[in-house]
Amino acid sequence: MINTVMDELVSVIYKRHRVMWADLEAVWPWACKVTFMKFYACGSPCFMGKREPIISIRWIVDVGSAFLTDFCPAEAKFRFAACLLLDEARFWWCDVFLGLELMGFENSNTSYVYMQT
Repeated sequence: MINTVMDELVSVIYKRHRVMWADLEAVWPWACKVTFMKFYACGSPCFMGKREPIISIRWIVDVGSAFLTDFCPAEAKFRFAACLLLDEARFWWCDVFLGLELMGFENSNTSYVYMQT
C-alpha cells in the first residue's frame, strides 16, 4: 500500500513538473534549450574506463539522474553521454562506434539505451 501511494505521489509530482516546464518553455523558449554546459553543470560525472562494475553502474545511474534533472531530450542523450567518456573509455567507444558505422547504423539511430549496454 505504501509503495502504491508513493508511486502515485511521484507520478503526480512528475506530471506537475512537466506542466510547469511546458509553461516555462512557452514563455522563454530560449531559456529551455538544453546544452552540454547545462547538462554538465547538473553533476554529470566523466567516466575514465575503469573495469569495475560498481563504478560503471554508478556512472550510468549518475548520468541518468543528470538527464532527468536537466530534462534532456532523447536525441541529445547519446551525444552528451559520449562526451563524458575519457581516456580508455573514449578509445573503447570510438572502436564500438566505428563498428556500428561499419554495420550500417546511423549516428541518429544510435541510442543512449544501446550505449548503456
